[in-house]
This record gives sequence, structure tokens and C-alpha cells, in this order.
Amino acid sequence: MRRNGARKKQIRSEARARCPVFDADNGAGYAPCMGKTSNILAAALVAGLIYLGILGRLIELVLPVFIASAGRDLGLSNHTLGAMAGAELIGTVLFSLFLARRFAGMGARLLALIGVVALFAFNALSGFISNANLLVAVRFLAGLVGEGPLLVVAVTLLGRREGASRIYAIFMGSQMVVGGLALAALGVVDSLSGFRGVSVSMAILTIAGLISIPLLPHEQVAGEKDPLSGRLMRWDGASLLLIGMASFHIAVAAAWAFMQQKGASLGLGEAEGGGLLAIMLSGGLLGSLYVAILKTSRLWVLVSCVTLALSAAVALAASDTFIFAICGILIMVSWNIAVPHQIAQLSEDLGAKGRLALVPGAQGVGLAAGPVLAGVTSQPGEYLGTAWLVVISLAVALMCFWKGGFPIRGK
Repeated sequence: MRRNGARKKQIRSEARARCPVFDADNGAGYAPCMGKTSNILAAALVAGLIYLGILGRLIELVLPVFIASAGRDLGLSNHTLGAMAGAELIGTVLFSLFLARRFAGMGARLLALIGVVALFAFNALSGFISNANLLVAVRFLAGLVGEGPLLVVAVTLLGRREGASRIYAIFMGSQMVVGGLALAALGVVDSLSGFRGVSVSMAILTIAGLISIPLLPHEQVAGEKDPLSGRLMRWDGASLLLIGMASFHIAVAAAWAFMQQKGASLGLGEAEGGGLLAIMLSGGLLGSLYVAILKTSRLWVLVSCVTLALSAAVALAASDTFIFAICGILIMVSWNIAVPHQIAQLSEDLGAKGRLALVPGAQGVGLAAGPVLAGVTSQPGEYLGTAWLVVISLAVALMCFWKGGFPIRGK
């Protein structure tokens, strides 16, 4: 009996040696024995990670409709709406920067499961809250326990894969497609059932993420430290890139947060505004395809800062709907070209893969601060202060990418 048991263990060991297990981080394994199965599993893993990442970014993508709906139905000021959006994204930042490594021992699958369930619950609950302070608290928890874990899992595992800029471009493009469809749908829902309908619809989109959970590995999200990841605030190229990402996303979030409200000032209704924002967001797919298909230069990190600054300033000052729409599309194209290269600069050019788990936090700092600052510098129909905020933030980001990202080169 013991001999038979030992023999079976030996056979299984030899089989594993001939046919290695699937490596969820790099998509390796199975190939010597299963051929196409390896590619299918690798593609399924990437697709699952992308959808979970989209859920982690969903509030940012649909923020204009979410904010406009809440402001109208609950009678909230721009200052309060900006604080609400900022609180949610601050929760995401806190998880990424301070809690991700502590909870990484749970493994990617369990961490993502917690994120999906928590985000579903808080999205559904938001539609039944009328008190502004309680709503801010609930959205903070949605970011801390829901979106934070989902983004850390998605960004870390996608960023570890070979060809990070192209894979992240596919991730960004997928955000544009799903976000565009969600904006259009939520604009219609908002016109029919208001903020409660918007919140419940977001909860339905979230619970669909459970389909992705079985595809994920059990391994820890936080891997071995790389040579640059010893101290978070060490003054080096990687730290400058992270600061640049934060400043860049202040500009993106500030420009995007009140676009639905800006559309309303141009005479667009809820459904019309949501549809136009969906076109803008979907237009960003052009930027993602450009990076994913072509061998593009890292110089686009710098060029996109300039194009984003110009297009955002014109959009916020526009008095014509057509100009507003074109500039909105250019904002999304610039964002989608820039971010994949920012990730690749960090992980490939500088070899700082150990800091990939900090990317959602760095981006989240900007995405949290942007709506808050935009709420302070704007009021319905007046966005000049926000335009200056966008330009200054992008100037800071450009300098950080210039100093921290050399040598800037294509991959």
C-alpha cells in the first residue's frame, strides 16, 4: 500500500515536470502538453483581470453621470459632490498604499472576491441614502474595501506580464468600451429613475465580476521586492514617475468630473449628455488601439500631457457643443495613449515591478484630488479655474515624466 502510494506520488511528480502548471502571472505553463489550452487559459486570465480592473475604475468612468444625478436628486453643491467623489478615490488610495501588502497574503482570488462583494453592496446601498455625509462615508468604504482590492489585483498581475504597455493599452481600451456603454445606459436610466436607478445599475454591473474570480490564481499579489522598492518615498526615477502619475490624474479627473454638468450648461439633457460622454469615452479607444497595435515611442508620455492640457482647457471653455465633443474625445485619446506608457516606463524601462502595486494608489491620489479641487474651482456653468488647475497639474506631470522616465524609448 505504501509502495503504491509512493509510486503514485512519483508518477504525479514526473508528470508535473513534463507538463508544468499554469503560471498565472506570466501566462506560462501547459504549452508543452496542452498547446492551445495554454493560450486559452492565458487569454481568459487577462480578460478576467481586465473586467475586474474595469470595475475598480467604473466610478471614475461614469463619474459625470453619477455626480450630476446625485447633485440633482439630492440637491448637493459642486463642493459636496467633489468631496463625495474624492472620498471614494481616497479609499482606493489608502488600500493601495497602506493595506495592499498587508492583505496580499490572502491571495489574488480571495482579495478580488472580497472586492466584488463589497463594491456590489455599497453601490446598491448608495441609491437608498439621502443624507450627504452618510453617502460620502459609504462611497469611501466602496473605494477602500471594493475598488482598492480590485485595482491592486488587476494592475499588479497585468503589469507583470511581458509587453506591459500593449497589455495595459488593451485594458485601457476595454475601459473605454465598457465605460462608454455604461455612460450611455446610465444616462437613460437616470432620465427614467434618477440616482437610485443609477446606483442599482452599477451594482448589477459589479456582481457580474464574480464570473472572473475562478480564473484568478491563489498566489499572493505582492511579489518579491525589486531593487528599487525598498522605501516608498525614496527619491529616484520610480518615485518621480509615481508623482507624475498622480499629477497627471489630477488633471484627468478634474476635467472629466463635471463634463455632464458642462454639457447641461450647453443645453443637453440627461440622456443626451450621457450619450455624448459615451461617444467621448469610446473615442479614447483610438488611443488604446494606437498603442496596442503599433510600436509607439515613450515620447507620447510627454506629448499627451500637452494635448490633454489644450483639449481640456478648450472643452471647459467651449460654448459650442461640437467643439466640446471633439475636445472631450481628444482628452480620452490622450489619456489612453499616455497611461500604458507610464506603466511600461515603471515596470520595463526602470525595472521597478515591485512598485506596480503602488500604481493604483498614485493614480488614485490624482483621481481623488481632481474632483475635490474641481469642485472648489468651479460652479455650474463656470469652469475657468478648473481649466487652469488642469494645465498646471499637467505641467508638473510632464516634468516628472521627463526627469524620472529617461531613457524614453519605444518598446
